[in-house]
Amino acid sequence: MAEGGQKPRGQNVNPSSEPIARRAILAEGENVVQHLENATVNVVAGDQYINEIHVAHPPGSSKSNLDQEKLRLKAEQGFLAKTKIHLRKEIRVNQKLSARPTMMIIDMKGTNAEGVQSSHVDGKSLFGRDLEAISLDQIHDPWNEKPPKHVTILGEAGAGKSTLSEIYNLDVADGNVKTLDNIQVVHFVSAATLQTRSSTTAFRLLFTEQMYHDPETKLSTREQEAGAEWLQNNSSKLLITIDGLDQCLEEFGKEKYPRVSEITLAKANDIIANIMSGRIWRDARILTTTRWNTYWNIKADQKPDKVVGLRGLDDGNLKDVAFSQSIDGDLMFTKLEHTSPEILTLCRNPMFLNYMTKIFKTNHNTLPDSLSGLMSVFFREFISSSSAKHFRDITKLAYNAMRENIFVFPYSYLDSLGIDPKVLDDFLSTGVDPDDGLDTVTSIDTSSQFAHQTMQEFCCALHVTTLTRDEVKEFVTIQLNDSRMELTRQLLYGLILDEKVTKLMSNYLSINRKTSIKECRKILLETLLSMMENGTIREVQTMKLLSECGDETVVNMKNNVQRIDIVHLQYLQQNDRVLLASMINRLSPLEEVSFNQFSLEPSLIPPVKRFLSSVAVFKVDILNIEDTYLTHESLVGYFDIFRQCLSTRIALTNCDPTKENLIMMAELWQSPDIQIPYLEIIDAKMSADTFREIAFTLKSIGCNKIWFTGCNLTMAKLSEFHTGCKEKDLTLQKLTISDRTMPSDAYCEVAAVVETTKCADVVFFHCDLSKAKLECFGFSCNEIQVSLQQLTVLDRTMPPDAYSALAAVVKSTKCTYLCLGNCDLSKEKLECFGMGCKENQVTLQKLTILDNSMEEDHYEILSHILKVSDCKELQLEKCCLTETKLQGLLRGCRNQNIQLQKLAILDNSMEEDQYEILGHILKVSDCKELQLEGCCLTETKLQGLLRGCRNQNIQLLRLNVFDSTMPSNAYSGLAAVVKSSKCTHLELVNCDLSKEKLECLRMGCEENGITLQQLTIIDRTMPSEAYSDFAAVVKTTTCTHVVFNKCDLSKEKLKYFGSKCKEIQVSLQKLTILDNSMEEDQYEILGHILKLSDCKELQLQDCSLTETKLQGLLRGCRNQNIQLSKLSIRDGTMTSEVYCDVAAIISVTGCSTLFFGNCDLTKQKLECFETAGKKNQVHLSSLQITDVQMSAEAYREIAFTLKSIGCKEIQFEHCDLTRSKLSEFNAGCEDNNLSVSLM
Repeated sequence: MAEGGQKPRGQNVNPSSEPIARRAILAEGENVVQHLENATVNVVAGDQYINEIHVAHPPGSSKSNLDQEKLRLKAEQGFLAKTKIHLRKEIRVNQKLSARPTMMIIDMKGTNAEGVQSSHVDGKSLFGRDLEAISLDQIHDPWNEKPPKHVTILGEAGAGKSTLSEIYNLDVADGNVKTLDNIQVVHFVSAATLQTRSSTTAFRLLFTEQMYHDPETKLSTREQEAGAEWLQNNSSKLLITIDGLDQCLEEFGKEKYPRVSEITLAKANDIIANIMSGRIWRDARILTTTRWNTYWNIKADQKPDKVVGLRGLDDGNLKDVAFSQSIDGDLMFTKLEHTSPEILTLCRNPMFLNYMTKIFKTNHNTLPDSLSGLMSVFFREFISSSSAKHFRDITKLAYNAMRENIFVFPYSYLDSLGIDPKVLDDFLSTGVDPDDGLDTVTSIDTSSQFAHQTMQEFCCALHVTTLTRDEVKEFVTIQLNDSRMELTRQLLYGLILDEKVTKLMSNYLSINRKTSIKECRKILLETLLSMMENGTIREVQTMKLLSECGDETVVNMKNNVQRIDIVHLQYLQQNDRVLLASMINRLSPLEEVSFNQFSLEPSLIPPVKRFLSSVAVFKVDILNIEDTYLTHESLVGYFDIFRQCLSTRIALTNCDPTKENLIMMAELWQSPDIQIPYLEIIDAKMSADTFREIAFTLKSIGCNKIWFTGCNLTMAKLSEFHTGCKEKDLTLQKLTISDRTMPSDAYCEVAAVVETTKCADVVFFHCDLSKAKLECFGFSCNEIQVSLQQLTVLDRTMPPDAYSALAAVVKSTKCTYLCLGNCDLSKEKLECFGMGCKENQVTLQKLTILDNSMEEDHYEILSHILKVSDCKELQLEKCCLTETKLQGLLRGCRNQNIQLQKLAILDNSMEEDQYEILGHILKVSDCKELQLEGCCLTETKLQGLLRGCRNQNIQLLRLNVFDSTMPSNAYSGLAAVVKSSKCTHLELVNCDLSKEKLECLRMGCEENGITLQQLTIIDRTMPSEAYSDFAAVVKTTTCTHVVFNKCDLSKEKLKYFGSKCKEIQVSLQKLTILDNSMEEDQYEILGHILKLSDCKELQLQDCSLTETKLQGLLRGCRNQNIQLSKLSIRDGTMTSEVYCDVAAIISVTGCSTLFFGNCDLTKQKLECFETAGKKNQVHLSSLQITDVQMSAEAYREIAFTLKSIGCKEIQFEHCDLTRSKLSEFNAGCEDNNLSVSLM
């Protein structure tokens, strides 16, 4: 029995001779369960029953056949009779409920406390708040209009799951449950007794071996055969209960379980999983019990149809309830909002108190009212019990067993720990360890277990307090990731953090400790602080640890946390997401919360919206929506979150959106307040006509990137999407497809979509690409003249001959950038691609390889590909570059006379010697730009690169470093590399720059006499005060061009930089800003910085410029009397009205040259600029434009603009100039009698 009273199965023990712990299992809390007399069990023996059966003699049947049938029926009835006997012996509680517990079933049509309606979890059922009372015998009643086959009783430790399931089993066996009145076999199994077992069949594991050692229930061979056949043919008449899934030896749900029919010897978990998923005894009714942490791990096909939730330690004021999967969201959130680790909380649990008082032989009729009084009773009785002198053995056993997830201890296990089970009778109950071939039971054949799982966990927590300092620290940190240790950790934190409990322990448990309780507390708090480096939490485990430590600890630690930045959230279970949202609320206010990925569903909308009100910045790279029923209310909730969240991708996962859903989404999300640059659809069930609506939605919300994942794309679906793109004149920047099922002909339609949407970037991700698929795509691209800038292929299964077809695709699409990721590139694959490049005369600008399987000779072939494709840029990512691999690349570059413009290395496995070889490669390939990203650079690694640069006399133009792990002392080494390589452009990206790091860089630059032309930083985490040190680096290197890219420039950051510029007289020629977070006040300060640094050129790129932002800049320029020679603007989001402010800034600063880059210039935008230019008397010497999106009519308007501002020089660059565009421009010039210098 799990938790609610465990005991080994299989031995008929006289109750009067049982130890106290064993008999304690028979008692429940007085307010729930009372003892009744044992019910008399009258079971007709198999031999007697069979004699009453009349067997007709069919015509022509032989006597031997009739005898065989008679024997079969006799064996069958013997099996049925023995299962009844076994149940009564297995479930020794044999109690009735004096007052049935109040259980409620949640109405599907209700709403939750925050007014959010219906949510689907795992696509099964809804949650709400309207409750309908049910009784115990309604556990298997229909839910969601369907009779549930599988029901789970879910609750925390001591909630009564095992006891309730036992009583329910007896009720079913007695015919007291109308829903299951057809059940003939009721079988109860404890998962703990199965934890070391394997078997060839489920029947052998769960029936034969469980009933083996009792002469009354032992099955004969014939009964085994007949029983297995009966269950196979009558599975609908079986109720099987598996108690305590959390007590499986291997954590249940953590792996993919094979079909039992596909393996010869199945582990217990395999068999349990096959029963729960309906692969074994398909129509059986199933009852399982488990704690929360195991429930979340259960795979979708093994999840129950219905959950009976019992009130646990701290479920608020919710009563015992039976409900659907709603527990995943609504109730779990309620529970987590009141999480407490106090050991005193456990003492409020009547089930556990009952066990304690029985085990320690207390004679109290009533228990103390105060919590400290309860603990006093517990510790006093603990120390006075007969087992007190064996305290070490008890806690040692609990500790070792919990670490191995063992709950039933064979004699051999106790012996290996040097423990005699006889001296622990007060704590351990003993039974027979079921094993085939044993007819005589000896002590060696016995197994023991704690009377209750919670007692084992509590003793384990006690033992941790006796460990050494290092062992305590190891437990606190390493065991934090083990979900099975959750209650043990909570009990431990209660023991060491609660001063009342600590005092009681000192009074009653006078044991020799290697580490004091005070020291244990210090270790825990130090561990917490170490997980909050620079005020930032970076791991989910830290949030869990904080939560488990309780409210007081959270409050005490709150001031140490300013930011949460977690980058590994894609595999979070829903309970962890709820915990995360709850903890953010408890830690708020915060400066920033940042995730790489976060999943939303309706129950998370309220807590997320709550913390958004007290979090300054909320960033999520991928915001995932998991909502089977997209209602108007939930879409409004998601919109409210999107509006306050900086996100690069929104994913709809298994939402099964209808046309109506998508129309509603387009209407709600069509707002200037939010931008959704990337939409991902993960849904195999969507109908073809819905795909047309997706195109409409993308157009409405202004999204230009789409990713289809596992959508079972067909020609029909893509054709509908293509039609929608045509009708809405949709333009896409990126199209990603991840679909293994897509047929070859569908790739023709992909090409059509790419051409219609003018998409320049296509990704095929795990599409099982074949030669036929690529040929279809390539042929269609060639036929309709598709042009691509970038093509990415991530596909391990691509055969070698498909690579020649890939080269043809690259040629037909005029693609200049190819990425091959995780393709398991073999020599044959690379040779086929190289030959294809040569035959098709492929020309590449950039090639990226992401493949750790390549060896030395593969890199020589790669050099050949670089040569035949005339590739100028090579990026090697996560290739596990060894010395031999780099030597292969070096030889290839030398033999092929490779000339590279840029080499990018993204590899943290390289060591000092490899970096020296890298210097040789740079020299041989005459490379001018080196990028080192995520390389975990250290001083020694940079010394290796320095030697390579010095020995080879390397001359680099640009060095880019992307590395947050670089220690401060490595920055002086970086300066030496910059000097040795004669580098003039340095870029530091996401390096977590601090004052210390920048000071080391400045000193290194000063020591080496470094002069830079351009210095770029891309760093959101850089603290404000570090901008003073950055200004000092600019001064030391006499840098003339500074670039701030995605630095989240605040007023404080800009003020620190400006003040230092003034103090040390920094002089800049050009300042570039790429930052969409800046507001009006920051732009006014920017004007001040331009004055202090005497800057003459300003570039604003991707800043999401608005009227208010530019008005702030205008004030700053006017107040500081700024004079600019050139203003460059690259911003496609600017509205027409904003161009009026651009004209005003040009007028105030006396700017002579204006550059518009990718601004999506339209006739209306140019008219606004022209009108404002006249008003402000703007006069430009030169106008420069880079814009592929400009329409032909806009070119005519440019001529009018030039005339109005008196500009004589125009420069068009990368504008995709066509005859019609130039014709319109010429016509405009003639209309205005304009003479310009056209460049």
